[in-house]
Amino acid sequence: MDHVSHKPGVDVCDHQFSDHVYTDNATFFVSSAPDAAYCVAGFNHLSSTLSLRVSWAKTKIQNIGSGPQPPVITVDGNTVEQVDNFFIPGQHLVL
Repeated sequence: MDHVSHKPGVDVCDHQFSDHVYTDNATFFVSSAPDAAYCVAGFNHLSSTLSLRVSWAKTKIQNIGSGPQPPVITVDGNTVEQVDNFFIPGQHLVL
């Protein structure tokens, strides 16, 4: 019965992803640049165990709170681009 008491899914940092056969994008809301680097690194590691990969060209970091842009984040030798806004074709994003 223990398996019934837990939500199915995959945990990355403090986030759980459930019922995902394929994910084209993911969003992490974190409070600091080190937290962002930790979550992106965890997501990258978990993706590789599932034979998936992170598209570093499409991976972005955006400060939607107060304060300056965070410092450059590098994960496994890949620099995560910082942006002021972004657009996903076919979707209207309001942040």
